[in-house]
Formats: sequence, structure tokens, C-alpha cells
Amino acid sequence: MAEGVISLLILRITGILASEAIKSPASTLARQPSAMSELMKDISEIKDELESMQSFLRTAERLKDADESIANYIKQTRSVAFDIEDIIDEFTYKIGEEQGGILPKTIKIYRNTNSWNHLTRRLREIKNSLQNITERRARYNTEAIDIKPSPSKAGGRSNSPAEYAHFVKEDDLVGIDENRDLLLRWLKDEEQQNMIIISVWGMGGLGKTTLVTHVYNNIKTTFDACAWVSVSQCYDTNDLLKQIIKEFCREDHNKIAITGDIDVMDYRSLVQTICSFLRNKRYVIILDDVWSINAWFDIKYAFLDGNSNSKIVLTTRIYEVALLAHEHYRLELKPLEPDHSWSLFCKNAFWKSTNRVCPPLLKHWAEKIVEKCCGLPIAIVSIGSLLSFKEQLDTEWEKVYKDLEWQLTSNSPFSERVNSILKLSLDDIPHYLRNCFLYCCIFPEDYKIKRKRLIRLWVAEGFIEEKERTLEEVAEGYLNELVHRCLLQVVTRNEFRRVRECQMHDIVRVLALSKSKEEIFYMDYKHSRTSQRCKARRTSVTCGTIEHWNEDKSYLRSLLLFNSSMSCDFLKSVTKSSKFLCVLDLEGSSIDEVPSEIGNLFNLRFLGLRETKIEKLPKSIGKLQNLQILDACGTRIKSLPNEVTKLGKLRHLFVLINPDKMYSSLAAFGGVPTPKGIWHLKDLQTLQFFEANSEMVKKVGTLINLQTFGITK
Repeated sequence: MAEGVISLLILRITGILASEAIKSPASTLARQPSAMSELMKDISEIKDELESMQSFLRTAERLKDADESIANYIKQTRSVAFDIEDIIDEFTYKIGEEQGGILPKTIKIYRNTNSWNHLTRRLREIKNSLQNITERRARYNTEAIDIKPSPSKAGGRSNSPAEYAHFVKEDDLVGIDENRDLLLRWLKDEEQQNMIIISVWGMGGLGKTTLVTHVYNNIKTTFDACAWVSVSQCYDTNDLLKQIIKEFCREDHNKIAITGDIDVMDYRSLVQTICSFLRNKRYVIILDDVWSINAWFDIKYAFLDGNSNSKIVLTTRIYEVALLAHEHYRLELKPLEPDHSWSLFCKNAFWKSTNRVCPPLLKHWAEKIVEKCCGLPIAIVSIGSLLSFKEQLDTEWEKVYKDLEWQLTSNSPFSERVNSILKLSLDDIPHYLRNCFLYCCIFPEDYKIKRKRLIRLWVAEGFIEEKERTLEEVAEGYLNELVHRCLLQVVTRNEFRRVRECQMHDIVRVLALSKSKEEIFYMDYKHSRTSQRCKARRTSVTCGTIEHWNEDKSYLRSLLLFNSSMSCDFLKSVTKSSKFLCVLDLEGSSIDEVPSEIGNLFNLRFLGLRETKIEKLPKSIGKLQNLQILDACGTRIKSLPNEVTKLGKLRHLFVLINPDKMYSSLAAFGGVPTPKGIWHLKDLQTLQFFEANSEMVKKVGTLINLQTFGITK
């Protein structure tokens, strides 16, 4: 997912090149033609280079596991991208210095002219590094990649996991009774006058293929024609049609010969052959593992004839594909219930014993292992099979439990089986969603992520592409797409059916964490080595304190605390060592003061102080010219400094007094007086919670982008 790093960087540079600070002839920058023009020229050229890299990486990412040279190239380009990001961040920081501060303009111009020259030299060094890297490979041309991705045959390889589903014994199936009966009822329904499309969808590893294949094998003899094919991500339309014809012939009881050599037929001949074969027949077709609606539209003309009571069943992990079926014929699979999970585990872990019962000595660790799988059948079956070959000692099983995350991300038999299913979903994530997806693993295990908080963090991180809608609306679309791809699970919805809270499945999160570590995208403070923390762009602290974090933090762009403590002195050190910080979320921490040095974080776009003990904000808050979100809900702040009205890019402002957390009623909370001039912040979308006054009544209409407005009295 190095392409995600490049995509983010391109967005950042595009924004800089289009910014008023650069374009305005009256700006200080325009008075430095030689140094600035050279730097801007190099930035523009590096953007072109990054766009070429991005095109190459979209193909290369899929091949890195098969080609070590490609993996090495991706690693090197990612490192270069981080170097470019450092330069871009320093550039925007210097722009901020020019636009504010108390130094005379002549001193600023002289000092920053040297800075522009220094950044220009660094950019040119990076361009040379890129040249050296790309000389080892053909320059950004996918044709130069030695290993070509061959389209998957419709039926898959003989050792495809989907093929194994045909041989699963009924006794080994657990927790499918209700879904099996529903599918059978739909397939046996003879009242429908039209061909019916049925969809079975859910995240990878839930057993969609196993369920549908089991039902198919039980009912296929009641149809005149039947076929089961696996579509996969890289299908070829003609190959898919050929495989369907071969399946018809194999399952045909009457052994009707197909005229012509299907291996040499073109698309039209293949469609006509299928139409002719199905005429006046009642058929059932299973299209397993469909990733795109185009797969159906490419072959649908072959199924317009035939008996009107025919059925086509799709399995997919993409909600958009599931929508091909009528709403009454969509079946969404969910993780197994705890009792079914336990039963499935015992069947696989103790298959060598007659009764398949867990020995009392192992039950404690066995239950913890099953709980860790969170009802995902592929994980339960895989770890159960692995444990069936381990000694039945509690110490041995304890070791497996403690190494479970390592097992998932190593080359163990367990990870190979699980990853073969789930990695497909990760590889299929579009480039614009990759950073958003990885960001979700920053939140602790089983954490219920609030929609609004996540969306605002994505916006602050710069992950969202500018479109005709607001950034928040685009971000919510991204969130829904991750849900529809079964990469995030909905916990609760509001009265309008919008996601209120979501979370990441534990197994998916482990894989996302592994990818984040590989990409240096994010590191957990408690579970990473010093050398890793020194390079991580984003860090979270899930418990305890970080007062002893003495390593270099200059790489840090985002810091999030969860149930952790931080002192004002440590925050001061962060503002000095992490001057390019763009997200600082201290929600729920024990901090009780914001130091004036916070104003040094010119690039800061998100400041989260929710549920802290902070009583006031420093006047230096007005220096945060890039701040977009200021969240001070549930604090002890009773008034805002007037300098808040200088935050021209502010989109969301929350202030709600919570003097004593022992009180949970709304009466215990209160708003703050409205700062004079708040009406000049034209980008404001959210303004909560403020005391009403006459000026507010007169001026609120000037906030043309305001969507949420909260007053307390």
C-alpha cells in the first residue's frame, strides 16, 4: 500500500500549489523570485514524478509477494516519499512563519530565502535518489514487470479454497441451519415468474462458499441444468463462459453434446451456445467470489433464455455486488455465535478423538483462543487444525494463544490459510481508501469508533479528495464503502440508518496492523521497538503514560491517546520535537493544561481535548492557522480566548463545560460565551455549545456553511 503514501503526498502538493499564499502576488513569497521560483519549480516537478510512481505502484503492489525486486523497489520509493513529505511539511511551516510572528519582514525574508535554497537542494538530492532507484528497474512502466498477472480461470486452480467446499462433510458444518433453510426455500420457490438472482454476502472467511456449495450439492439434481464456477478478482469473460459450459456438460444427466470446440469460440459464439443449451430448461448457477458488478453484466446475455423459474446465486464480500439481487433475496452472513464458534473449534482441534471434546486441562486457553477469532470460521478452523497437531499441554496452548497475532502475520500454516482469504480484501482496496482503512487500526482492539470522530480525523489527516461535496460528505462515503467491503463492522446506526459507531474485526485489525508496520504508517507506543517509534508517522498510546518517551519524535505527524496520561511538560516537549504534528487527540487523558507552546504547531489541523480536565486555552491558539477541528467537549473551559476568531480554516468547534463527571444529566453541562468575531469564520460547519445573545441572533446567518448549531441558553 505504498501507493497510499504517494496518493496522500500528491494531494498535499496539489493543495500547496493551489494555495492563496503561493498564488497571491501580494504575498511575501512573491517578493523572493529567485529562491521561491526555483523551489516551486522543483515541487511541481516532483509532483509529476510522484504521479508516475503512483501509476506504476498500482500494478506493482499486487506483485511484490511474487517478486522480491518489486518489493524492494516499493520499500525504497516509500522511504523517498517520506523524505518528500518532510520537505513539504517544512515548507508549509516556513510559510506559516512568514505570515505571522513579530520579526521584521526583512529579517523573515532573508532567513527564509536561505530556507528555500536549503529545501531546493534537498529536493534535488531526492530527485537524484529517485533516478538511482528507477535505473534498477524500467521507469514506471508496468510492461517492464517480469511477472505478469494471468487472469484467473473461472474454476480456479485445483487447490483453490473454494474447491475444497465441495468436499466438506455435513457433520463438519456448524451454525448454518437457519441460513441453509432460507437458501433452500428461495431455491425451491416455484411461484416466481422471472429468473431470480440471489446474493450471499459478508466479509471474507465467514463461510459463504461453504454454505452455498453445500446447498447447491443438495438441490442441483432438481434442476434441468446446473453449474458452479468461481469468478475471482481477475476473471476473463470468455474463460468464465467456457467454464460455465464445461460445468453444464459435466452435470448434464442427458449428456447432450455441445456442438463446436468451445476452446476456440469467441464471445458471441459462447453466449449463443449457452442460450441454446438453456432454452426451455430450469437451471441453477452459482457464481462464487464475485468482486465486481461488471462480472454479471459481462455474462448476463447468456442467461436471458431458459425457464423463468431459474436461479442464479452470487457470493460476494462487496455490498454493491449483493445489490444485484432483489432486496428479498439478499442474505448477509454474520460471525458465528459463541456456542457455534466453540463447537466448530472442537470439531477441528480434536478431530482425532471420537467425541471431539476439549479436555478440561486445555479449556481455559482454548476458550481464549476461540474468543480471539471473533466468530470468523476460517480463523477458527485454521487455528483448530493447527492445534490438533500440538501436544495437549496447557503450557503449549498458552504459548499459541500469546503468539496468535504473530501466527497471523508470519508464514505459518495458520496464517497461510487465513491470509489467502482475507488478504484478497486488503489487496482490492482502491487507492483512495487505503489510508482511511489503515487509520482504523490506530484505535484499540474492540474499540467502538464514532463515525463523526473518524471522519474528522480523516479530513484532518488529508486523506479525503476534494470533490463537489464537502470533505465530510466524501469521507462518510468512504466510510460506507469500507463497511460495504466488509472491512469495518457497523456496531450501531442512528435513526436515519447512518453509521453511528463501527469497529474493526480483530483478525482484520491484526492484518491491518501488520501492513501499517510494514508501511511505517502507524506504531503502537507500547508494542513497538524504539527504532520503529523513531520513524512512525502516527503513534497511539492505549494505556499508561508516555512520560518516558525520550526518543526522537520529529517524524511524528499524529498522536492519539486512549485511556492514557500526559503532563503539560511532556506536551511542551512534543510541541518542540514534533513541530510538523497535524493531529493531536488527547481525548480522555488526565492532562489539565494546554501550554502556550501549542501555538508553534503551525501544521496542526485537529486538536482533541474532549473529556479532559483543561480549564482554559492559551491565547497562542490563534496562531494555529491550519486548525480545522477544535474539540473541547466535556472539559472545564468556561470561556474561549478571542484569538479563536483568527482560526480562518476552522470547520468544527465544540465546547461543552462538564464541571463534574459525576453528573450525567444535560443540566450538569453548559456552553460558553460566544467570542466576538466568531462570525468571520466562514468555513464553520459545527458550532457547539454557546450561550445565546443578541449578536448571535443577528450574525448566525452569515455562517453560510453552518450545519450544526448548538446553544445552551
